[in-house]
Amino acid sequence: MNSKRTKPDLVNSVHQKKHQDWWTNLSIDEKEEIKIGLTQADKGNVLSNKTVMKRFHKWHS
Repeated sequence: MNSKRTKPDLVNSVHQKKHQDWWTNLSIDEKEEIKIGLTQADKGNVLSNKTVMKRFHKWHS
């Protein structure tokens, strides 16, 4: 067995890892939370970054 890999093989391997679908690595609960958040955002139920930062300021200091 040849353990040396060609440069094109290495480049292809890095490219594939870089573009893996992160969604498949999430748990069912994480996917559900994301779907809920997207639904809320679609309905306009969102907060501005300024509002969020005010709420969590004590942890950012």
